[in-house]
Amino acid sequence: FQKDFGLAVTGIMNPDDATLRLLNLEISKTPKGNYIWRTVGDGKVRKNHAVLSNTIRAWSDSPDPGEDFACRCWAERLKSTVESRKDAILGKRKADFELKADIKPVTEKPFYTLDKLNDVNKFKLIIEEESKKAGVNPHFIKAIVYIETSQGWYDRLNPAKKSIRPMNIQAEYWRELGYTREQLETPRLNIRAGVDLIKRIQLNYPQGTVEEIATLYNDLAAKRISDYGGRVKRLTQEQPWLKEK
Repeated sequence: FQKDFGLAVTGIMNPDDATLRLLNLEISKTPKGNYIWRTVGDGKVRKNHAVLSNTIRAWSDSPDPGEDFACRCWAERLKSTVESRKDAILGKRKADFELKADIKPVTEKPFYTLDKLNDVNKFKLIIEEESKKAGVNPHFIKAIVYIETSQGWYDRLNPAKKSIRPMNIQAEYWRELGYTREQLETPRLNIRAGVDLIKRIQLNYPQGTVEEIATLYNDLAAKRISDYGGRVKRLTQEQPWLKEK
């Protein structure tokens, strides 16, 4: 807890110190995210609770399981593992996509970035067409393509590459999206698959910000917003591809 919230990591808590005050503050907050409402399933379950059985609820909703007098319902927390998130994206179950804030975000581009290699303007029309079909912000997709083609150029040196640009889709890992490796070598289908993946993440995490969705696109195991997510947000706002001739 101390590490996550930028406090001195002492491993102890003293009366009225910063750790205790921050703990009390966090406990008083309404939890974020969602859960599954579960009931005992017998004839004693309230009718209004029986209706909620097996539904996805937000912690900000009311009532919560166990809140009403003598309620025996409980909240089943959604898992945030890579496997559960992947299954949720593929429509097999629900998962928790909530991310913590990035305490010290780094939005500057890495030293190995080669801006001139980005393919945004090369695929501009395809990106805009596929984004429009899916109802996704095209500038968001352009930001991802910008990063993946200016920072992911190293895949040119690897003939056995696992992911395929311009959106760096891992062909084998995401084969259940319905695309073969050969199809993902086609720019339009590659971009379509990437847009589809972004859209699916958004549907599972509708309150997610640009940096959160981008973080999850890059790493389903993420627990907090990453520098990658921060860079995508910055590029979405700055749109450096507009300055290119």
